Amino acid sequence: MSMPYDFIKCTHCDFIGFDRVLWGRRDYLLSDGQRMRVDRQMGWCHACDDVTAIEDLSDVEAKGTISEANTELATLKRPGLIATLQRKFNYGPQQIEHWQEKIQVAEARLSFLRSRQDPIRCLICSSTHVEPIYPESERGLHVMSRRVHFMHPNCGGNLFRENSNCWEAGLPMARTYSANGVFQGVENPA
Repeated sequence: MSMPYDFIKCTHCDFIGFDRVLWGRRDYLLSDGQRMRVDRQMGWCHACDDVTAIEDLSDVEAKGTISEANTELATLKRPGLIATLQRKFNYGPQQIEHWQEKIQVAEARLSFLRSRQDPIRCLICSSTHVEPIYPESERGLHVMSRRVHFMHPNCGGNLFRENSNCWEAGLPMARTYSANGVFQGVENPA
């Protein structure tokens, strides 16, 4: 599979980073043997001295998922609706199970976030000396603007995104982390 990527550049010096640092699967390995997806955001790691993926410990996405799922379930559970949907579109109880499962996953995430004591970490070196490079209102893998709102620590210039007009093919790494965000290892993604 190939994907496009952007450069992260500085207005003052010749620094070049890449947004592809966010690519790949990342999971926490929890003490009960369960896995939980690592939410991530683009950040600056002072230890790596680079743009890198850092943890995103915000609860906004999980709360939004619960709200959306509850709205969908309320709609699906209206009297007579399931029978109508099943007849017309082959849409039925499996949709209710789908939304209930989404709620369970989001509630587990909220529980994890409430119990997490450690600060956010770099997902490359596990350092806690990191800063998000986007304000919270612009975070997320798919909503990041071209303007980065972050001063390059090495020179004082501003970082910005620029389309590379390039695609990269390959199988991204699957990385695992402890529940407190410390890198554990790389797994075969296949």
